[in-house]
Amino acid sequence: MVSAIIPCHNYGRYLDFTVDSLLEQSYHDIEIIIVDDGSTDVATIEKLKQYQKPHTRVIHQPKGYPAAARNRGFKHTSGEYILVVDADDLLEKTFVEKAVHILATNATVGAVSSYVLHFGHKEHIWRPAGGGIDNFKYKINCGSAAVVRREAWIEAGGYNEQFIENYEDWNFWIDITKRGWSIYIIPELLFYYRSKERSRVKDLSSTHDMLYERIRATHPDVYTSAPKNISIVV
Repeated sequence: MVSAIIPCHNYGRYLDFTVDSLLEQSYHDIEIIIVDDGSTDVATIEKLKQYQKPHTRVIHQPKGYPAAARNRGFKHTSGEYILVVDADDLLEKTFVEKAVHILATNATVGAVSSYVLHFGHKEHIWRPAGGGIDNFKYKINCGSAAVVRREAWIEAGGYNEQFIENYEDWNFWIDITKRGWSIYIIPELLFYYRSKERSRVKDLSSTHDMLYERIRATHPDVYTSAPKNISIVV
């Protein structure tokens, strides 16, 4: 089974599109766990109170930001593989099937994602490289939506909940790859990232340096001789 975790904070207006993109996957053995991360939007709260979709359940928590919401969701999973996707994003219908095949046939792969199509406010294509730890020291080389091997998640200790402003994904990929796992990127546009006029990504210009220093401090074994400053590379 694949267990999908969807953190949701005030994104009820997008949620049906995300859930439907999972229910329409060519790989059908998927359970969906929505983590209501302290939503304050009335419409989102009402939607999640009575949310009913096949193979889907809702868990509520006070606002803890995406890392905490994903970790909370993980505690309720039963699948061999964990799919992480945000409540405003979409997946092409073969994303899970292709990711599971790669994980099932490559024992050293800890997570699988794909090329990313940004849509909405701005449109562009991102082609991350994936790979091992050397590909993640100075840039993010995997999108936020990915299918993660349970064993790799447990070894990494889940998401670091200190990263509330951003870069929780980058830190997670470092936690996985520094333990010898690789991240495989399917060279196809299978992950559709919703670009909005205002988002945490847009605020990176003011928080990047601080967050990069936090990553360096979190992984002294990785950054023994790393440059102290790098530009935004997302």
